[in-house]
Amino acid sequence: MSWSTFIKAHWGAIAATDLFTVEVLSPFGLIRYHVMFVIDIATRRVCLGGITSAPNGDWMKQVARNLTATFALQRVIYLVTIRPQLSSVVVVGPLYGRDITVHAGLNFSM
Repeated sequence: MSWSTFIKAHWGAIAATDLFTVEVLSPFGLIRYHVMFVIDIATRRVCLGGITSAPNGDWMKQVARNLTATFALQRVIYLVTIRPQLSSVVVVGPLYGRDITVHAGLNFSM
């Protein structure tokens, strides 16, 4: 199945997740924060997953629990990420009782 066919077939049940960093000037110097977010592809609604200066496996698991317990992943069946390291931690569970398939490291060429 091509990527465009997959998107069209599952439009209302797909969310994507990623991280970005923000550097903040504090009295102690620059601090880099990592921000994880999820976007519902159909509605384009963005939900903040979490912010931390030291991301690790425990933090990622807590973010996954929080997202599955809130509205962010209520309709989602497929969670897409281009970073395989995100899925290796987030997929633990399978997302805490939800039947969500994580697709990682996708090539987005149509």
